[in-house]
Amino acid sequence: MELVRVTKSDLLNTGNEISEINEDIKKNIGDITTKLEGVNEAWKSPGSRRFVNALLDDYLYDLNKLSEAIEDYANFLKYVYPTYDEVERTYKSKIDSIGV
Repeated sequence: MELVRVTKSDLLNTGNEISEINEDIKKNIGDITTKLEGVNEAWKSPGSRRFVNALLDDYLYDLNKLSEAIEDYANFLKYVYPTYDEVERTYKSKIDSIGV
């Protein structure tokens, strides 16, 4: 199963698209955080606070880490394109210089 297919010419665009999707993910994480904090206010019991704090500490921490990994992947795609160009230019100049 292929989740993301990227050609060299699509690296920058795909990286930007993934960054945009990640912005939506971050917004959703913020919404979840706000709603969980609202639950704490509404219930106002020690049990609810333990429950909500466990969710905030564990699940939202993991969601934020996932969002960071997605952004790292998007940045990799956006910044790897110039590297591919440089490698191609270098190889082409070396090949041209030896006459292959």
